[in-house]
Amino acid sequence: MTNQVTSIEQSKRLLELGAPAEMASMVWDNTSPAPHPVLKIWDTETKHRQAVHADHIPAFTANDLLGALPGCCRMPDGTWINMEIEMYGGGYLAPLVLPDSLWKR
Repeated sequence: MTNQVTSIEQSKRLLELGAPAEMASMVWDNTSPAPHPVLKIWDTETKHRQAVHADHIPAFTANDLLGALPGCCRMPDGTWINMEIEMYGGGYLAPLVLPDSLWKR
């Protein structure tokens, strides 16, 4: 599971960039007796309290990060593109749904 979540360094960088800690569904726990941080599922009722605790570092899953992406974006020419991300064969497929005007060029 540790290869499917952000590392401690990546998580810290996401927090610096403004990602809310409460968005993470897992946490690196440095308070365990183990000699290394332990990955745990984050108790959603105490996320805010744990988010400010120095020994708990949020661990963002791919699903957490995909959920933060916008559903559409605007191209430099003013055209809007819809982005749909869906599960396909055990992985993610991200087809771009382009407006008809782009196909007719």
